[in-house]
Amino acid sequence: MCVRTMAGRLIEFENPESTLERQMRGIKEKYKKKHGSGLPYLDEQNIRSDMRRGIKGSVKRQSKNYPIQGFCADLVKIAMGNLFPILEPLGVKFIATVHDELVFECDEGQTALVRETVEKEMIAAGNGYFPDIPCKAEVFDETYWHKE
Repeated sequence: MCVRTMAGRLIEFENPESTLERQMRGIKEKYKKKHGSGLPYLDEQNIRSDMRRGIKGSVKRQSKNYPIQGFCADLVKIAMGNLFPILEPLGVKFIATVHDELVFECDEGQTALVRETVEKEMIAAGNGYFPDIPCKAEVFDETYWHKE
């Protein structure tokens, strides 16, 4: 099963039956180590039934979330690609991504320029897909990264 993000990137899910078989092998191995024998047939069928239901529910949830979440990740990647050739020659260091946040390190005198550039490129990444919808980016400067 595959899902496409709004930017067109394809995300492929593992076949639910393959997932089930892989997980069942692990359960059988643990049971055999603990009890010295194989898993009773009826217990195996009940476990399979419960796991199949859980796996299908998980795939359904993920396939609904991925087009949006994957698209947000695509926008961050597009912005990063656009930011690197602008900021790298200035000595600005890309430190990390944290979910949908980009973390940079720069000299204090470059802060305003970096803020402006990052905000502009993040908005441009969104406007490339939604030109009629105003896109917004929040940019903060701190001496260290922290989550509020």
